[in-house]
Amino acid sequence: MAAVNTRVQLSDADRKVICELAWDDKDLSQDKLTALAATTLKKPGLKRPTVTGILSKRDKWLNISDSAASSKVKHRGPKHANLETALIEWFGQLRAKNALITDSLVTEKAKALAEKLDITDFQFSTNRRQQQSITSYFMQ
Repeated sequence: MAAVNTRVQLSDADRKVICELAWDDKDLSQDKLTALAATTLKKPGLKRPTVTGILSKRDKWLNISDSAASSKVKHRGPKHANLETALIEWFGQLRAKNALITDSLVTEKAKALAEKLDITDFQFSTNRRQQQSITSYFMQ
């Protein structure tokens, strides 16, 4: 039976810890560093190529502030930034009026804006993470 590769999710804070471990002991081999990082972070599935990739960008991870590094995992922007900007602006206007905002209302507006912006590969999905993102954006 073939071994199953499990994906290890690392936050920016985890990446910073890996770089700090490497910085603290420069004589550590990458295999030993990987084992130390896996133990320190309690991430038993951590693999050497992941650590190597993180260390290749060590300046970025070492210079990140602790507050910014806390929980961010992915660094991917929106596929349609102009659509997201327009939707957030509209959402803010409705919120300022204390209007009732439902999932279906947001979906319809997103579809209308996508059509207006000539975006044809748009798929709207409602999930808890998107809702939390929108909510946290306006709660700041």
